[in-house]
Amino acid sequence: MSLSPTPHPASYPSLLPTPAPGPRLRPHDLLDGPSLRILLAHGNGPLRRLLSLLLRRDGHRVSEAQDAATMLEAAVASSMARAGDSAFDAIICEQDLPGATGTTVLAQLRSSGLETPFILMTDALDFQGRARLLGAVILDGHMTLRSLREAVQAAAATPEPRADPHGSWNW
Repeated sequence: MSLSPTPHPASYPSLLPTPAPGPRLRPHDLLDGPSLRILLAHGNGPLRRLLSLLLRRDGHRVSEAQDAATMLEAAVASSMARAGDSAFDAIICEQDLPGATGTTVLAQLRSSGLETPFILMTDALDFQGRARLLGAVILDGHMTLRSLREAVQAAAATPEPRADPHGSWNW
């Protein structure tokens, strides 16, 4: 029995309809909001680079931080450079960030007066309530590109966090 080579998939007849003529949509054409300046903090380098690439493809400008110290330094330095107003439109941070938890970093930012919209990536319910109190948008562990885009848009539209009635964000 003789085996013939399998034809290249490009030589198969197309089973999909031919796209209608006209302008092609790019991923960032699907966004409802403007291009944002985003600080992305995640300890997993390959995942951080993938998220950064996806956000950039959507037209956002992304700065990356691999740990809590780098993220805090970037956030505070950018706010000082802009007289108290963050140079970032949103911060995306994982809960298990090396050096500190995402909720701890968020509390530190809020206690220093930085009100930048914050997206916390976690599926731990015990952290979600605290983060919401501090004004964070929650992106749970079952993230998709669509949920990432929705979280970024929600963070950009988030009002300032409520004041802590006890005068301290530290738990």
